[in-house]
Amino acid sequence: LTEDPRKNAYNKIPNLKWDDILTFQQKYVKGKPRITLVVGKKDKLNFESLKKYGKVEQVSLEKLFGY
Repeated sequence: LTEDPRKNAYNKIPNLKWDDILTFQQKYVKGKPRITLVVGKKDKLNFESLKKYGKVEQVSLEKLFGY
């Protein structure tokens, strides 16, 4: 890359229209698998409630943050 690709995207933001965002969502996001990360104290999270969104996996701080 000869230039930071974020610069081009950032410069387009002021000219975005709602239809542009909707088109992007339907083309690249809708119907695709997603991963949602919830970070918090285990005793404060309702795992049964989270299961209605899909598979729930608990990971260690070491696996998540590398320490």
